[in-house]
Amino acid sequence: GQDLVPEKDYYYAAVWRNGVETLLTDGSHDGFCNGVCADDNDNIYVVGCEAVGDLVDDGYYDPYNQNVGILWKFKDNNHAQVERIVLSDGKNATSPIAVAVSNGNVHIAGFDTPVYDRRVLYWRNGVMNVLTDGSTDALAYCIWVDGDDVYIGGYIQPADNAQGGVATIWKNGVAQSLTDGKTVAKVTALYMDNGTLYAAGMEKPSGGRWKGVLWADGVRVKDFTDHVGTEVTGLYVKDGNYIIEGNMTDTGSSGDIYTCIWTKEDVQKFETSSLCQGTALAVDGENVYVAGNEYSMDMTTYEDHYKAYLWKNGESQEVEVKSADNNTIWAMTIAH
Repeated sequence: GQDLVPEKDYYYAAVWRNGVETLLTDGSHDGFCNGVCADDNDNIYVVGCEAVGDLVDDGYYDPYNQNVGILWKFKDNNHAQVERIVLSDGKNATSPIAVAVSNGNVHIAGFDTPVYDRRVLYWRNGVMNVLTDGSTDALAYCIWVDGDDVYIGGYIQPADNAQGGVATIWKNGVAQSLTDGKTVAKVTALYMDNGTLYAAGMEKPSGGRWKGVLWADGVRVKDFTDHVGTEVTGLYVKDGNYIIEGNMTDTGSSGDIYTCIWTKEDVQKFETSSLCQGTALAVDGENVYVAGNEYSMDMTTYEDHYKAYLWKNGESQEVEVKSADNNTIWAMTIAH
């Protein structure tokens, strides 16, 4: 995730191992992490961005540097020796979002913004491939690799409906549409169980609220929430039994946002003060880890505050931070 640099308005890229923090950037520029995975050789792979690209002066904001895609690689519990791999040239704002490793190959999904509409990107061992042409908006949110087959989940805006979005899975670069584009829909989490590829995400009518949707091998299985402002950021499936993680909005007058996990049996809410976005899920045997980011505002200074939460089986865990008021977690993995 990320942690605010003291006395600055930007962030360190940060990782936590069992709650202990390591900084991946030196604090001289903005940095943040979006995705993480571990392989069978105790290697940890983290993807994110650093604001070290071309300088942009658009006349509206103070000049700023474009985000450059970065892959960090290091051994578990040896964060002192980090290999930093640059994934983009700094000309377009670029965001690697998710990473997976299979058969010794490193696969990364993300997007960039050449002009206005975003393009879906895929990297294999650091080599970038463009999966959409930028003629309409498109995003990647997640990746799953099974042997040499690479699946990326996201959405594409249809050319004939600027208010729509097609939930999409790219298999080895070829797009499969899960919805018809009359609504806005997207795939934000993938998991393969016994040869079945499960996809979780959201769908809403234009101007409406999101509801949660689960697909299996491209076929809609169920809508696991009503239109209650659902967001999905994590998925785990074993023998057809799923855990879906994310958040939903209270439909009453409070408008509170709760981090949640959904199973076939029920929904579990993780209580914080009021506004807490669910951001990550990791499952290790019987242990279920959930992360969320709580938003609040200091009504004296009107400063925005963000606080990362980590729960193990529903119990809050301590997380070491540099800034108590501005830190976030965006992804988790289990390393053995």
